[in-house]
Amino acid sequence: MRGRDEFVKVGSLSLEKPMKAFRKSFVVVVCLLTMSSVTAQEKRGRTFVDALEQQTVGDPQLSPDGRQILFTIDKADWKQNRRVGHIYRINTDGTGQVQLTFGDRGEGSPRWSPDGKQIAYVSMQPGKPWKIVIISRQGGNPETVLEEDRSKIDANWSPDGTQIMFGYLHAESGINIRVLNVKSHEGTNVPGSEGLFSPRWSPDGRYIAALSPDFTKVMLFDYRTQKWSNWLTEPAGAVSYPVWSADSKYLYFDDLVTDEESIRRVKVGESRTEHVFKLEGIERYPGPFGLWSGRAADGSWMFIQDRSTQEVYQLSVVLP
Repeated sequence: MRGRDEFVKVGSLSLEKPMKAFRKSFVVVVCLLTMSSVTAQEKRGRTFVDALEQQTVGDPQLSPDGRQILFTIDKADWKQNRRVGHIYRINTDGTGQVQLTFGDRGEGSPRWSPDGKQIAYVSMQPGKPWKIVIISRQGGNPETVLEEDRSKIDANWSPDGTQIMFGYLHAESGINIRVLNVKSHEGTNVPGSEGLFSPRWSPDGRYIAALSPDFTKVMLFDYRTQKWSNWLTEPAGAVSYPVWSADSKYLYFDDLVTDEESIRRVKVGESRTEHVFKLEGIERYPGPFGLWSGRAADGSWMFIQDRSTQEVYQLSVVLP
């Protein structure tokens, strides 16, 4: 713990037993730190309220030039009786932390534009549909890309930064995948995407990977043929946080269900997966969307490591 507010620590973790082909893999670990004031807690014991007010870090995103990281910080909001998250930006050397969003209801899932000048994120409003919003990397006035009565999520930028693809929360009715022009705000449906969610646009713009309604199939859309195909079938929940390789040849994903926790990948044109490495020695933090993982364009992996202190509290209740 530290007296000043230090939200993110970036470091490296060597993998002890990676697969042979990946012996030189480098993993970036974003450490979760408790961020309440230490000075005040040194004068008294840590309380149950202190634990509730502990701030948590989530969803880090490395900038295209590798110099900055976007991330979220969730804090307790006692007036709203809920936790509220906002988006921050920090240099990879740990300096220059800046808060970018200030909405009353909170924001999350930030995504850099390809040129690193804009950020798309989700504005999450309890009781109202979630929105996809764009903001400058410097902050400022946010711009909603599309107003409608369904909750949107999973913003993906096109390679040239002129379009944003997104899906809808799985619980919404009549879900599909849409692509929106950033300037004109005109949108089109991806053909045959009805019922699919969690889309991922390949870096070359040719493919879209998405999940089936029962969470068991990874579907692949090819813009050249304008057709979907069943790319991969796995147990429900085995494909978490899918991410494309920089050359658009592989889809990597975090497998938390089958056998042992690991990173796996599948190649375009094939249906057999490969184990990349096992996830050992990382005490990962389960955020609001589960155990997060991410892969940078250079092949580095990012995880959120829980460095907080787990404590047990006793609550005495006097009944009448």
